[in-house]
Amino acid sequence: MKKNWSWKEGVYSDGSSDFLSHTQPALQDRVTFKVRIPVESPVDSVHFWGSQKGTPFLKPMKLDSSCARFRTYRVKKKLEGRVLRYCFVLLQDGNFWIYNQAGLFDYIPSAEHEFRLLANFDCPDWVYGRTFYQIFPDRFCNGNPELTPRTGQYSFHGHQVIRRDWDSKPLEYQEGRCLDFYGGDLCGIEQKLSYLKSLGVDALYLNPIFHAPSHHKYDCQDFENVDPHFGGNQDLEKLMSTCKLHDFRVILDISVNHVGSSHIWFNREERYGKKVGAYHDPACMEAEFFIRSGSQFHQWAGVDELLTLNYLSSSLRDRIYRKEDSILKKWLKKPYEIDGWRFDVGHCMAREGNQEMYREVWGEIRTELKALGANFYLMAEFWEDPEEFLQGDMWDACMNYFGFLRPVRAFLGEKDWFLKSALGKKRGKVTGAATLERSLRQSRAKLPFQIQNLQFNLLNSHDIHRFFHLQPFQFSQHRLCAILLMTYPGVPSIFYGDEQEISGHIRPNEGCRFPLPWNESNESSRGFHLYSVLARFRKQSEVLGYGGYLPLLMEAGIFAYARFLKGECVLCVVSNETEPREVTLPIGLVGTLISNSFEELFGHHKTLEVCEMEISVTVPPGDGLIFSNLNLVFSPSFTRE
Repeated sequence: MKKNWSWKEGVYSDGSSDFLSHTQPALQDRVTFKVRIPVESPVDSVHFWGSQKGTPFLKPMKLDSSCARFRTYRVKKKLEGRVLRYCFVLLQDGNFWIYNQAGLFDYIPSAEHEFRLLANFDCPDWVYGRTFYQIFPDRFCNGNPELTPRTGQYSFHGHQVIRRDWDSKPLEYQEGRCLDFYGGDLCGIEQKLSYLKSLGVDALYLNPIFHAPSHHKYDCQDFENVDPHFGGNQDLEKLMSTCKLHDFRVILDISVNHVGSSHIWFNREERYGKKVGAYHDPACMEAEFFIRSGSQFHQWAGVDELLTLNYLSSSLRDRIYRKEDSILKKWLKKPYEIDGWRFDVGHCMAREGNQEMYREVWGEIRTELKALGANFYLMAEFWEDPEEFLQGDMWDACMNYFGFLRPVRAFLGEKDWFLKSALGKKRGKVTGAATLERSLRQSRAKLPFQIQNLQFNLLNSHDIHRFFHLQPFQFSQHRLCAILLMTYPGVPSIFYGDEQEISGHIRPNEGCRFPLPWNESNESSRGFHLYSVLARFRKQSEVLGYGGYLPLLMEAGIFAYARFLKGECVLCVVSNETEPREVTLPIGLVGTLISNSFEELFGHHKTLEVCEMEISVTVPPGDGLIFSNLNLVFSPSFTRE
């Protein structure tokens, strides 16, 4: 290894099969743990330090193997509790270093970044390696115009439904009150599955589809029925059947934190008569489903149309998730058999007022749903640090705003979503690559490796303007973002229309919810080609599903990292600089490779060869490159730009 790379940068371990004998172990399994140390290090011995069930241990590790560049140490440990926490102690003549998921330290670091291995983790392993496509149903495709709401067909809170032409702009909230409809439906999604398959995606996340007055449907009226304007329960059953035939997984969106004021349990608008629901009958069973103070019902986030659910009620818990015919279980079973849930405002649930019972409730939900099948994917919305929810006993994943979207968009110069009111309206300064890596690492390193690779990474969603609407913006920057999205640890999600650089604006929500134009050129657009190549590459690469991750360079605006497993390696280099830069990357830190020749995925760069454990590459300005030493075979429809 070249002398200008410190031996400390070569210390490495993770939770992949390169370093663990069991990546998804059961309780009482004996697991072999490994760590790799550069041969030129001064380290004399290595110890395995950790704890189980609150009891600490310290075990010496044995030399497992040695090569020209690395010594690998091993140790066996029996899993006696649900979580084994560990790190590695490197010793040299009375000195020590501690290695954990955040790096190497010459002092005893806090426990938050320790490696963690979960026993009996109910892992939805189908998620690894897949690519999601998020669909806002009303704006994706109108497959059956007869289902589309007609202007004036109904009213809600004194405002009438408005039918919009597909090529018109969405109305702002003050104009349309979220009652402007374009007619997208489940039939339209089914009709476009061949398009999505060509795009390379193989998992769908659908924003709410249950009966509700608004186009976004977070004001649910009936959890038991799909909205008739989307096609009802029968069209969901048909869509799910077709998806299974074509190997699409599907998760649905639901808010079990609150319901709409028209919900059958509340019924303020008298959709179900004048005597039904808690609003009209304080003695009805459903009255205890709602939080109230005197005669006042708690409104979630102060929104008049949204009523907060009360998880002090055992009957509510039965209806939501405990009973065999409960809402969350119903849609996981036949005839629908969805593959999981995305929980809206998951961080808020069961913690309003004096109700700090969210850990209990989420734990119960996980236990009840995973009893039906370990493969169900439980993902929730949270914009902040999600560490406490992602330790294997509540969620499998969250929408990774904190650990991916916000750092990446800051790297492009976008002001943070929560600080923009304080920072002013002007576009922010770009953050450097070192800041980007620190921001990514602070979240990733607090999660078990099994869970890191389940996180729902995204660049856009239905709740934030699309990153390419922030001007000025070049397509090369879109490539940069897409490469990060599709190669960073976790599961990527493409928001509908990103592949077409769909129209919109950066003002609140309606700007990211434009209808997706459909024409003969959809599959020939540059964005479609970008995502389809990356998604197909991802599908063939085990490395990107569950491989290791190692940053190689964070220099000014240049960020480079490797994903690797069993000698296969994917090398990603992105630049936020204004001029081309030649950089040298310490690829030798990755370890033994099956091939020292790296080919650029899009054919935008010559083949790279490893020379003295380094690779030199010229990075174009404001763009990204992705190289691989994998011997990939693509389908005949695969072509490079």
